[in-house]
Amino acid sequence: MRSAGIEGAELPRAYELVELERVASVLDETAARAAAGADEGTLLAADEQSAARGRCGQAVLAPPGGLYLGLVLRPAAPCAAIAELATVAVVSLGAAMAELLSPMTELRYRWPNDVLLADAKAAAIQVRAPAGQRTPEWVVVGGYANVVQSPPELGLDAASLAVEGDAPPAPPALLAAFGRQFLAWVNRWAEEGFEPVRRAWSLRLHDPGTWLEVGMPQGTAQGTVTEIDADGALILKTISGGHRRLELARAHGLDDGAGGE
Repeated sequence: MRSAGIEGAELPRAYELVELERVASVLDETAARAAAGADEGTLLAADEQSAARGRCGQAVLAPPGGLYLGLVLRPAAPCAAIAELATVAVVSLGAAMAELLSPMTELRYRWPNDVLLADAKAAAIQVRAPAGQRTPEWVVVGGYANVVQSPPELGLDAASLAVEGDAPPAPPALLAAFGRQFLAWVNRWAEEGFEPVRRAWSLRLHDPGTWLEVGMPQGTAQGTVTEIDADGALILKTISGGHRRLELARAHGLDDGAGGE
C-alpha cells in the first residue's frame, strides 16, 4: 500500500523509490526483493512497521510518523566492506538529521549503529546480506528514525526529531536528505576507502573513558572505551583490566561469508 507519509520526497535519480504505508518489516521486505532480483538503488520507505526487530533481534516499536527504509545495494564486496557500508549509512543518516536540526542540538553516534540526540537513541542502521557468500550477491541497508514519536517501550533512552528540533520535520524531508547524503558518502567511500567515513563517524562517537555496554551476537560486551581502530573496531578495557576488540562485521552479524542482522 502506498504511503501518504513519504509522498513528495525528492530523491536523486540513482534511487527507485517504493512507498509503503504499513509493512511487517522494511528490512525483511527489502531483503526479499533483493533476493528476487531488485535493482541496486531500489529504496523502500514505509510509514509504519508492525514486526520490526533491532540488530540483536529485539522487538522494536515502529509507529506511524517515523521514517523506516531499506535500500538494495550490489557492491560486489566482502563482508568486512559490507560492515563499512553500514557505517556509511550511519554517517549519512546522522548528517541528514543534522540538516533538519538546530546547530545547537547534540547529535552523537553510539557504536556500531545508533544515532543519538541529547544522549538518547533517535535512529539506527542495520545491514543484511545472504548467508554463506564471501562476496554476497546483494546487500540491504535498513534504517529507522524517530521523527514524530519516541516509542514508549524504549523508555528514557529514546528521542525524536520533533522533540529535539525547533520544528517538527516531515519524513519526506528526512528521506530526501538521507538519499543525498548517502549518495555522496558512498561515492567517497568507493573512491577513497573507509578512512574518511571512519573519521567523520569518530568525531561524534564516544569519548575515551566512556563506559559502554554493546549487544553482540555472542552476548553483551562491557567496558571502557579505549579507541576506535582503523578498521572501525571498538577497543574496550574490561573490568579485569584486559582489552577486548569488537569487530564491526561481527557486530552487524556479518562474519567470514555469513550474512545476517
